Amino acid sequence: MLIAESIEEKRVAVLPPSAHKVYEVLQDGDWMLVEEIRDRTGYCRRTIHDALRMLLIREIVRRTPDMSDMRRYYYTLSSN
Repeated sequence: MLIAESIEEKRVAVLPPSAHKVYEVLQDGDWMLVEEIRDRTGYCRRTIHDALRMLLIREIVRRTPDMSDMRRYYYTLSSN
């Protein structure tokens, strides 16, 4: 698992600081909504969505719809 973590961290290292912070926040928790990530980072919604998009494209993060409100998604690290 240590090798996988270091590979994932190298993939995150080339991303902007906002993506680093979102990645760190997701390391601390399980599944999170954008609102929860916003509360922990202090970033605006747009910045979080941009960071999550970068992480999703690189398959570092995965998402699943909120079944109670299909407009929202829960996010977690792919390694979880």
